[in-house]
Order: sequence, then structure tokens, then C-alpha cells
Amino acid sequence: MADLLIDVGNTLTKVAIWEGEKARQLFKLPTLSFLSHPELLTEKLKSFVWKRVGISSVVREATDALRKIFPDATFVSADLDLPIKIDYKTPETLGADRIANACGGLEFGESFAVVSAGTAVVVDLVRDSVFQGGVIFPGLKTMAKALNLETSQLPEIEILQRFQIPGKSTTECIESGILVALIGGIKETLKTYNINTILLTGGDSKILRKFLREIILVPDLTLKGIRKVLESNPPLLRGDN
Repeated sequence: MADLLIDVGNTLTKVAIWEGEKARQLFKLPTLSFLSHPELLTEKLKSFVWKRVGISSVVREATDALRKIFPDATFVSADLDLPIKIDYKTPETLGADRIANACGGLEFGESFAVVSAGTAVVVDLVRDSVFQGGVIFPGLKTMAKALNLETSQLPEIEILQRFQIPGKSTTECIESGILVALIGGIKETLKTYNINTILLTGGDSKILRKFLREIILVPDLTLKGIRKVLESNPPLLRGDN
């Protein structure tokens, strides 16, 4: 029987069924919609059957709601038995998504970097199956929103992947500045890590992929990691669905 996997991000919540050796994504919904109407999730899952539930959540309110819906679920955290070791000063503050991504990356070897591009962009390092920490940048949309909120005249823009330097309009200048800052920061971090295998995941990964060479795009990396955590922490088998 399959495993139910749920990945709650700041923007989107992804739900998948793991069957055999891969995840089959069932649906996505805005995390805010789930928080407002938790019944949306249970309604969409009515026709599915699963054995175990694994959850990665970076939104506390969503975690609380999911604990009520799935009391026997395994929630990814540093407290569990993990397929990696964690070398981090404050493991209790380490995001579940970062842990899941690090575990999922083991499919590609024992040493690698993970670039997770979402509301925040995280560049983490795993060396010899030990999570070493990372760097956190504001994401593309977060930077664009911050410039708009903290200035009186700069508009909030949509990132259209125009790389015009020097920019010939205010919109071009903002977009180029955001892309240069983020891509430059990622490249400098990866240079410091000096690692051969680099994995890219997250909602904005396809945008960044165009500017980062020799990188492996893994859209379902978090789901892979949740499944690995489930394998390391066999929960009680779920009864009737």
C-alpha cells in the first residue's frame, strides 16, 4: 500500500502518493487556503488509500492542523532517527524542508549541495552524509515585494527572467538587480562549498536553472526526503482510511 506525503511550504502545500519507487503528485493548494479551510485537504483525499503519512511543514499553524487530521503521521524533524547526521548549533530551529531535502539528496551520493528556491532561497551543504548548515537568502518574489514596501516609488514587479544590464527601465533595473544579487550569492556560496553535486528544487527552481550550470533539477526532492524519513521511522500502520 502507498504512503501519503505532504509538503507544506510558506506559499504552497503539495500532496503526493508514493507508490513503488516514485512519488505521484495528487494536487497542490495554497497554504493559506488550507489554513482557512482544512477540510479542503480531507475532501480531496477521500478517494485515496494509504498505509503511512509523512509530513514536512514549515508553517506552525499548518503543522498543528495536520496533527489533528493525521494523529499517527510522522512529522519531519531533527528529533527523529534520520539517514543523515546533523551538525547544527540549533537543530530545534532547523526547518523540516531543509532536513527532508538533505535526506532526499542521499539518492545522489553522500556529499552534495541543495539549492531550494522558494519564498526564501536556501543553499545547504551535506558532506559525507552530515548536514553542515547553509545560507538563507530572500527569494525572488520576497526581494521584489521588499523593494516595493520599503520605497515610495519602486513598483512590485513580476520576475520575467529578463537579464538586462544596465537596465533601460525601472522594471528592468529592479529585475536585473534581484537576479544578479541572488544568482551571484548562490554561485559564491557554492564556490565556497567546493562540492561537485548540486541539487536544485523549489517553486522558483526553473527560473534559476537558466542561470546556474552543472546543476541537477529535482522537483520532488522534498517528497523523496519525506519518504526516506518515513523509512527510518516506521510509524504505526494506519487503519481504515
